[in-house]
Amino acid sequence: MAVCAAYGIRHSEFAGWSRDDRDKALWWEIHRRDTCPNCGTRADEWDPQLGGDDFAYRGELRKCWGCETKASAEKKITKDMGAGVTAVLVKGGP
Repeated sequence: MAVCAAYGIRHSEFAGWSRDDRDKALWWEIHRRDTCPNCGTRADEWDPQLGGDDFAYRGELRKCWGCETKASAEKKITKDMGAGVTAVLVKGGP
């Protein structure tokens, strides 16, 4: 049912897919579920007993100019603007 919810379809529609398509959709749902929403890795990538490696990834610092611009705009939000005010990025210059 998680696959059906992810695709926004009824189970009867999913059941009508080819076996290969259903298998791929189920695999993708399991893969997605097992992926950390914070860092994007999976436990099996780190666990040597599951074929992973303790040093599967290394940390690296990167700067995102979009995040910096958005954070700068968020600092301009004041309580007197009321609830629901958020900062978004809009394509284009000043």
